[in-house]
Amino acid sequence: MILLYLGNNDPHRHAFEQLFHALGQSVRIIEDTQTLATVKELFEQKDAQQKPYPLPHPIMVMKDIDDETFTTIMEAIRSHGLSMQRKAMWTEHNQHWTLARLADEIEEEHRYFDDLNQLYSFFQESNQKKQDDYTAESWKQYTGAAENHENCQQRTNHFLYMLSHVCCSQTSTSASPFT
Repeated sequence: MILLYLGNNDPHRHAFEQLFHALGQSVRIIEDTQTLATVKELFEQKDAQQKPYPLPHPIMVMKDIDDETFTTIMEAIRSHGLSMQRKAMWTEHNQHWTLARLADEIEEEHRYFDDLNQLYSFFQESNQKKQDDYTAESWKQYTGAAENHENCQQRTNHFLYMLSHVCCSQTSTSASPFT
């Protein structure tokens, strides 16, 4: 099953509903009056209407979706000219969070990876530098910083690898928890 929050009056709502229907996926559209319910309540359809609390971005939360199905869903979304940047898998850990809290966590993670990608881009650009353009001392500082970056990047990649295995082992599928 899929929970889909698009915000009220989203022009793509019908397209998403048709897409998931065509894929044979059960989808529940979440309204602003449901974002303060827990993920578990939303999946069990035991939530009550509350004061509207709009979220800043659309979000898709999936339960019992395997890797192959996840890939099929994402390819179908792209091929229909739609987009879903923020997505998550239901876990034992996040089931008791409100959808608003899960959206906040995903947003923080999204910002982290945006920053990380910018940092990687910066260092890739810096790899184009030529030693002849710098003094010996400044080149030494640069290469020292580049080595530190490489070590940090390796540790970060190892951490993310380990985190993905921990997170995935807590889900009902092996799909990546990253958005």
